[in-house]
Amino acid sequence: MKENLLLLTGWGSSHHVWDLIIPALETCCQINNVIPPWSQEACDHGTLAQLDEYVDKLAENYLSSDQSASHVLAWSMGGLIAIRLAARHPRCVKSIVFIASTPKFVSPDNLRSGIDFDKYLALKKNFDVNPASTIKSFQALQVVGDENARTVLKQFRSYEDVSSQSMSELQVGLELLETDFSEQLLSLACPKYFILGADDAIVDCHNAEYFAQQSKSEWVSWPQVGHAPVLSCPQRVAEKISSFLESKRACF
Repeated sequence: MKENLLLLTGWGSSHHVWDLIIPALETCCQINNVIPPWSQEACDHGTLAQLDEYVDKLAENYLSSDQSASHVLAWSMGGLIAIRLAARHPRCVKSIVFIASTPKFVSPDNLRSGIDFDKYLALKKNFDVNPASTIKSFQALQVVGDENARTVLKQFRSYEDVSSQSMSELQVGLELLETDFSEQLLSLACPKYFILGADDAIVDCHNAEYFAQQSKSEWVSWPQVGHAPVLSCPQRVAEKISSFLESKRACF
């Protein structure tokens, strides 16, 4: 029987970022690829402004009692949603694989945070003035440090249609990054795995590794990989995910 796998994408990005790894995962998993709430294509799961209601809706639609519990694959900000989902519906979540993610994205004192607080404030301010331009700049930032930067940036640009995104929902997503989910992560009993880019310019790899260690999670970090491993090295990512899920199969 195939394992259920729920996919949660990152801020400002399309659910199509998973396209390169889905074929490899479909052989062992039933895929539920969630369209993010800032997309015009999104199903009516609600808004991130009411995060608990949003994750409850995800659980109702994808993790309901008449279905098997699901593994969750979460990239970047999607990791925060995954943590809250597992905290509210622990029996529905078998495991979480975090990709280029951390439970603490920003903090005024920068303690164990993923993003420098001043850089985050600048991004937020620029988004208020020119959101479309800010999203393109953010895409460029995501490929910094990646050996396949040019290719990954082209993929980002081919997936994203800024004109079809809800700017108000993206604003809410930015504000969500200010919430510290580290304590909630530490309280989760399900197995967890972090796949990190050692040269990620958005999520500080060392701080993410700290939370992986504190939460008794497994993790791997790769040099010359930035914030989008799913686009930079999809085959390697898919192999790590498949291996992790297979190792946990006997636990359920």
